[in-house]
Amino acid sequence: MRSGRLRSLNSIHKRAGAESAELLGLPQAVSPQVSTPATSGQDKVSKSQFPSEEICITDRQWEQINETNDFYDNKVEIVQEEGLQQFVFTYRCANAKGACTGISPFYHSECTERFGWVYMYYRKAPTEQPQWGYVAAPHHCACKIQPTVVTEATKKRKKK
Repeated sequence: MRSGRLRSLNSIHKRAGAESAELLGLPQAVSPQVSTPATSGQDKVSKSQFPSEEICITDRQWEQINETNDFYDNKVEIVQEEGLQQFVFTYRCANAKGACTGISPFYHSECTERFGWVYMYYRKAPTEQPQWGYVAAPHHCACKIQPTVVTEATKKRKKK
């Protein structure tokens, strides 16, 4: 049952790649096949599969954040005092606004920083009392993808 599903997915993938290549007038690419071990006693069957790769390189580090936004999108100042130094483990894009690695030329890609929520001691304004609450911190780097528009002029340029 499982290998039947994989064969079906592989054929869908091949057709989609062939249709895209034909649309742009490019030679058809051969896509990798994913295979499962046979159930007829063979222990190991060679597999070829897509490589695992980070598409947006991420810098991971401990960082002191001094200003950010609270849960209600208000600008806040993180309290950093002599007895209270607050650090957050952050994930930032090494190539923010740059193209993602390994994305098809049929798509426009961009690495974007996304935020998560951490519980910190902050103040909304210099005159207000500090309070504990959730504030935004760089949490991960994601790849934003948009299809590239294919026009007749693009097709002609690709054929040359």
